[in-house]
Order: sequence, then C-alpha cells, then structure tokens
Amino acid sequence: MLNLAGRLQITNAVLSALPTFYMCTLELPKAVIKQIDKFQKAWEMVCRTKNEGGLGIINLELQNQALLMKNLDKFYNKKETPWVNLVWEKHYKNDKLPGAMKKGPFGGGMF
Repeated sequence: MLNLAGRLQITNAVLSALPTFYMCTLELPKAVIKQIDKFQKAWEMVCRTKNEGGLGIINLELQNQALLMKNLDKFYNKKETPWVNLVWEKHYKNDKLPGAMKKGPFGGGMF
C-alpha cells in the first residue's frame, strides 16, 4: 500500500499530467474537467497550496486556460516555432492580424 506521498504522486501523474498534452492545444469541455475532478475527492481542498492546508494538486481548468494563453502569446509575438511560422505564412501574409485589417467601407474590425 502506498503512503500519502505516493498516492499524491500518482494523482498528479495520472489525473493532472496526462491531460496536459491535450490542454496545450484544445479547450477541454467543462464536463470532461468536472468528471476528472470528481475522481479527485475533496477537490477544492486538495487544490489549495500546501501552506494553505491542501495538497497542491493542479486545478485542471486553470492549467488548461494558462496553457492556451501560452500558445496565444507564442502566436501574437511570432515566436520562432514551426506551427506559429506556418499559421502566419499561410493566413497572415501581410503580417497583420485580422483585427488590424480593414474590412468593408467602415474600417477595421474582425466582422
């Protein structure tokens, strides 16, 4: 039988780390996040930092949003990564984002 530290390690590895790959590129449906969270009992308490009496387990919804924001940062700042270069070359040849381009008789905007 595993001690508390071993169980915590497995919880973080299985229920937090495995979805990370998908969360880097996709927004997980709230139902999926809720189902994962259900498997982790007392979720609000265990997500607290250890200093606050919790176990410091990662909140998946916040992690998902942070990872997606990281990709937005890479895109908007034209980081030297293959996928960013591909998207900019394919869709934004004039080096302007959609919101910066004029559309129609009334000027800018995405719509």
